[in-house]
Amino acid sequence: VSQGQYADFLNMLSSTAASARFPNTSANRNTVVYNSGLGYGSRYSATSPNRSMNHTSWDDVKAYASWCALRPLTEMEFEKAARGGGAGTIKYPWGNTEPSTSTYTFDGATFSQYYANYNNTSGGPVNVGHYLSGDISRSNAEKGVSVYGVTDLAGNNWEHLINCAWTQVPENGDGTVTPPRSWPAASSGKGVRGGSWICASSLLRVSDRTLAGYTLADRRFNYGIRLCRTSP
Repeated sequence: VSQGQYADFLNMLSSTAASARFPNTSANRNTVVYNSGLGYGSRYSATSPNRSMNHTSWDDVKAYASWCALRPLTEMEFEKAARGGGAGTIKYPWGNTEPSTSTYTFDGATFSQYYANYNNTSGGPVNVGHYLSGDISRSNAEKGVSVYGVTDLAGNNWEHLINCAWTQVPENGDGTVTPPRSWPAASSGKGVRGGSWICASSLLRVSDRTLAGYTLADRRFNYGIRLCRTSP
């Protein structure tokens, strides 16, 4: 989920509901801002709308997901998207090659050139799907996608999800900001996977579950949003 998408979400809520879901910070490359002088539906905006949304909490994720009629991923869905369905074991979504430590300047910050945004060089997230962008030449592996073509499953922002401790089947959201009861509270069955822009490469591994049971409910500067939907 990008910062522009999250600003659009805030603009569709009541003033009270939007205020509760607004992180109100410019730290770590978050550019979502509020302008009280504008009319309803345009008070929130992002100066870098394609940048991955950070500074999110579990309640922010649940409200956004429910409003979209989507839902958070389960841990096993994240694992499948990152690992693929074939036999054998891979270290990272793109394969077994260690992510490159080469860096370059893009969008006012220093980023890894290939594979993933990690290793604490950037100070915050890069654009969603950046390594597919073609701004420099990258091999298929260097684009960092999984075998299914899913991007950003390692690095950029940690991704909130429902972990294996939660046994209820999560329903899709219903278009309101009130999440279904089949989604856990932070203390009951959520965590994060995938590593972030500040992490070492070991936390980007598909097998890493260091924070899979992390129940912190507060907003974090390197926590983002990825959603899915159950097919009918």
